[in-house]
Amino acid sequence: MKQSCGLAFLLFYLTIINGCTKNYTNYYLDDQDSGLSIFSNTQNQAMSCYVNGSAWRTRNRKTYSGFGGGTVYEIDIFVKKNNSLSDTMMISWNGYFINNPNFSGGEIRLTLPVSKNFSKSFSALQGKRLNVDSSAGFFTSSINVLNGQTNIGTGSIYFHTAQVDSSSTGYIGKMSGLVEARFGNNIITRGRFDHFLDGGNVRVY
Repeated sequence: MKQSCGLAFLLFYLTIINGCTKNYTNYYLDDQDSGLSIFSNTQNQAMSCYVNGSAWRTRNRKTYSGFGGGTVYEIDIFVKKNNSLSDTMMISWNGYFINNPNFSGGEIRLTLPVSKNFSKSFSALQGKRLNVDSSAGFFTSSINVLNGQTNIGTGSIYFHTAQVDSSSTGYIGKMSGLVEARFGNNIITRGRFDHFLDGGNVRVY
């Protein structure tokens, strides 16, 4: 009897500690671009692209319950307030190469200036294509193959959807679109992204 009670307590303890995991990412493969997700506008929580021809994608958005639980995001947006007429927004995608999922693939980051009214400035990006030429923004990356020649990348980004509003729990919104970049002779092509934004992955500081 004591042994049964001990086993039951152990199972209960492990359940509390480990909890459960919920995946919020829907990764629907594109029939025309091998390995990449489809272009979508339904908050599939994914970004994918080719890095020098190799398929790269963001990690799954997952929530872990139990002790020390929380959410791991595929995208983070940081807004840094400056002592100038504009602030700085950094969009960071975290992922890996599909053919090597066990290797940390690093991140792709886009830095852009935004106005002091972040919600208005971000939502104004909807339907716009921006040329990122290092004069008004730039790309950076921690992916090894993109850091061989230059740490600063140029390119373009198209925001099919860009909406964000403040709420009692922080900012909430969505974004989707297309992105390409170049780091010297290394290139990011066919990029597409689709995300839901909330207080966990949009931070203003």
